[in-house]
Amino acid sequence: MTPAETLIWVGVALIGVALSALFSGMETGVYGLNVVRLHVAARSTSRSARERRAAGLLAEIEKPDQLLATLLIGNNIANYLGAIGVSALLTGLGLTDWGIVIVNALVLTPLLFIFGETLPKDFFRSSADRVMPRLAPLLTGLRMLFTITLALPIVRGFGALVTKSLRGSDPMAVASTRMRVVALLKEGRRHGVLSDSQTALVDRAARLHEQRVQEVMTPWSRVIELQAEWSRERVDLEARKHVHGRYPVIDRRSRVVGEVRSIDLWLHRDSAVTSLMTTPMTLDAETPIVKAIQLLRSSGARHAVVTRRDKPVGFIAERDLLEPLLGEIATR
Repeated sequence: MTPAETLIWVGVALIGVALSALFSGMETGVYGLNVVRLHVAARSTSRSARERRAAGLLAEIEKPDQLLATLLIGNNIANYLGAIGVSALLTGLGLTDWGIVIVNALVLTPLLFIFGETLPKDFFRSSADRVMPRLAPLLTGLRMLFTITLALPIVRGFGALVTKSLRGSDPMAVASTRMRVVALLKEGRRHGVLSDSQTALVDRAARLHEQRVQEVMTPWSRVIELQAEWSRERVDLEARKHVHGRYPVIDRRSRVVGEVRSIDLWLHRDSAVTSLMTTPMTLDAETPIVKAIQLLRSSGARHAVVTRRDKPVGFIAERDLLEPLLGEIATR
């Protein structure tokens, strides 16, 4: 091997190692970004060079499968270049195939692991917010290059095919927009942008769409009920034993036929319960909490009887529906 050829292969090997270090570092840098600050910088109206780079980087990371595929292709090309250069140099030194394998295993692999993987990843992990926006034009250029050469569409298509075969058509396999927002805000808490209490509120709001009325209701076994056929003396006795603001009224078949306020019982002591009761609002046990709140507000009611197949299974107040979002609400 001539000196010129040696220099060429040394250059190829060094370029391969340097690019491998760059792509490995950028992959770690993507995960180490403060996404909240990146969003703020990208939405800035000043449109300085820094904000433009932030906007470009944000556009890339908003398509994570495309970004990771770009980095994967680049890293494989870099590793291939490095391997070719090193192999050519070792062959030029007169080493046999077994000699090349031994040198690769004992010397080159540990060096590549340190300088091509560990050190770059540590650097990008600690400097992601500062370094990654500057590399946004490079990411965009590589994406365009790999798209034109069809490398990126092929890799993404193959990845999508494998993912679909593993996940099937399960809608839960795709993260919802709501969960992405929660993850974004949790990232803000990690970097001190949001407080723990603010993040907890966001987390509870996201889960609110998945909760049902039956999860927060008071079970019917704990509800104090009055029977429509009871005498007024029996009703007054029960009301004195269990003081509440209102009581559901049931018939002999345990169906809710109305509700009566305790104040009406004391103001109209000679009236039958059936003449004082009003029709209560009912909610199905499977009603989502968010929808239940809307139904209560639109009807002007402050509480409802929870039913399942037209049978009472619980009682719920407006406070019970709000506590999953706001936390425990103290009562006076």
